[in-house]
Amino acid sequence: MKQILETFFTPKLMPKTIAVIIFLIAYFYHLLRLIISVEHTTGITSSSGYLMVPVDALIYGLPWLFIGLSLGYTIKSIRTKKVYDFFISIILVSLSLVYIYHVVLNFSDNKELIDTVNDIHKMDTQMLDDFVTQSPFKNNKFALGAISLNPNTSSLTLEKIVANNNIELHKKMSTEPELIGNNLKGLAVMRLIIRHPNVNKKILLALSKSTDSDVLGDIAEHIDTPPSVLIELYQSKKDDPGFYLIEWGLAANINTPSTIFQHLSESRNEYTLRRLKSNQSLSKEIKQYVLKRISTQDYDKY
Repeated sequence: MKQILETFFTPKLMPKTIAVIIFLIAYFYHLLRLIISVEHTTGITSSSGYLMVPVDALIYGLPWLFIGLSLGYTIKSIRTKKVYDFFISIILVSLSLVYIYHVVLNFSDNKELIDTVNDIHKMDTQMLDDFVTQSPFKNNKFALGAISLNPNTSSLTLEKIVANNNIELHKKMSTEPELIGNNLKGLAVMRLIIRHPNVNKKILLALSKSTDSDVLGDIAEHIDTPPSVLIELYQSKKDDPGFYLIEWGLAANINTPSTIFQHLSESRNEYTLRRLKSNQSLSKEIKQYVLKRISTQDYDKY
């Protein structure tokens, strides 16, 4: 054991060894935070979000790999007394301190918000409705995201959130474990609302006017979206750069009109064709055509 330690803690390997140790500590710490956060949240997002836990923990751990490297070079410079090692350690430590300061400051600023989000998970229907009209956090995307995850949230409350003009509610959220609960993919508030069991056609119609392609893709896929809205989405957005997301939604929706299925069968997008193939409402003729295109790989490859 002593020989192994001496091997990995030589002046040459010390910075890398310490960096790996610090990284592993940070990785497993964040992994545990994420798991605890998900376990204590009663939400509506899919359990597939668990698949994001190791990835998110890896991303979190990478800066700490750098911090471990700075600590390793500091110890190495003290031992070797070389000017080069000392210079490298000064640079690395300075950058590491900036990151650590940012982490501490961010945690301090978020403390009240974290407590509020945790309280939201325990609220009943009336408390949730009062929150979106009275709370100082009524415009905060993390707070509203927590409300959108709570199965107790009523359609009326969801409608009030949808009426909020904050553009940030249509955009992807950062993945802070204490703030996002089991929304590990960081879905936008409006996308969480579309997935809520109490979403209604009024909400779907309102969100069909969103300018965000991810939101519109979810609208296109929702089984309760009226066919007239699906047709309008296809016709008005087919030239947009993010139209492929709407295509995917339309291809998966069993209520998509057959005329749109016909157009989608000519898509050059592989995922659109594969979603069409699995759609039970597809006519026999269109399905055979789609299967033929997939088997011959008649689509664009990225």
